[in-house]
Amino acid sequence: MKTNKPLVTLLALLGCCSQPGLSLEMSAVVGAGVEHTDNARKSKNNTISELQSKASVDLSLEHGGTELTAEIGYRAEYTNYDKDSQDNDTTLEGDALLIYEQIDETLTWTLENSRRSVLKDKALDDLQSNREDRSISSIAPKLILRPSARDTVIIDASYTSIQYDDSTQQDSKRTGLGALWSHGLSAVDTLSMRLLYQDISFDKDQSANDYEYYLATLGYQAKLSRLSYSIDAGVNQSKRKTDDYDGYYFNGNFAYDYNVNTISLDLVHELTDTSRGNNNEGSGDFNNSSGDVDIFERSNAELSISNKGLCSTCTIRVFLLEELEDYENLSQDSREFRAGINFGYKFSRQLTAGIEADYSELRFVNGNGDADYDTIRYRLRLNQSLSRELSLDWSVSFEDKTSDGSLQNYDELRGGVSLSYRFD
Repeated sequence: MKTNKPLVTLLALLGCCSQPGLSLEMSAVVGAGVEHTDNARKSKNNTISELQSKASVDLSLEHGGTELTAEIGYRAEYTNYDKDSQDNDTTLEGDALLIYEQIDETLTWTLENSRRSVLKDKALDDLQSNREDRSISSIAPKLILRPSARDTVIIDASYTSIQYDDSTQQDSKRTGLGALWSHGLSAVDTLSMRLLYQDISFDKDQSANDYEYYLATLGYQAKLSRLSYSIDAGVNQSKRKTDDYDGYYFNGNFAYDYNVNTISLDLVHELTDTSRGNNNEGSGDFNNSSGDVDIFERSNAELSISNKGLCSTCTIRVFLLEELEDYENLSQDSREFRAGINFGYKFSRQLTAGIEADYSELRFVNGNGDADYDTIRYRLRLNQSLSRELSLDWSVSFEDKTSDGSLQNYDELRGGVSLSYRFD
């Protein structure tokens, strides 16, 4: 696993700039457990019954002050495979955000880092050997100007580094300059305009894929008593040495609260590339089976409905997700659809249960030779609090995959138990 220098710098700055006497909350959770699977390689014929041991550490920190605020949360997990179905592996996922206000309401510095485990190849099975961690780190100074009581102008610069644990050809660096103007129409709604330029560069052996990115949008944001939403629409363009691509840009977020129900809708349509993918946001994994660098058009729509009033001790969430990827050069175009339901029930203060069901289908289009497939998953989890610090988790799950031509058909039954201890 690569050393994440921007993350180390962010934590060092937090330690140096922390202000005495202000809120600082830290916690750590250490855990250990075992899982048993009857099909460790997710294979139709060559099944392996295996015991997999896991050890994990969760760290979180929140700091609030007049000049410095921070939110940090990461999880590291080590997995040992006793039948060597895969190589033993350590993953690190999480987010960090640090905002330093150098000049009150005028100049701020934002440092961010996010790490996610992403699929290397959607056409292959979702094994640990088919995943790697992607780290996105950025630093951005922002100059905030207020020419009038209703108008705000933000000029920002940014530097972003994207690193992959294995696919180093996807590593990239991005330098950007942007401007945002917003005008308050009333106490509840705002009109905005945004311009952005970025210079994207890859490693030397991939320098032919370097490009410039341009974005121009108009936006409208409103926050009403029950409904809040924001819309940004415009155009974006990528310019490489050999070719240009352009298209429309759209980013919309809607949330409606009605009694005990919350309905959320998130819509995205944009140009991106195989290094950035979905920017470590949302529920989908981008498709990059060849490992080559390319620009693609990404469309994503996610609808979710949450309810906390079905009963006094339960919650329910239903979601639908559709994601389209249209590559410029690679033959990796795909469409992914997912639907799921999560149900939580609290038997007592010490015992809670969760039930999840998830269906997904992946379709490769435009001459891609990979096999389409459908997957359905079920999961039951019980959490028992043994004390304020100590808790026990039990889980059992079942996964069934069906592919065209029966080449990748399999089912897997998995169950496990883990013990965790919390330090505050």
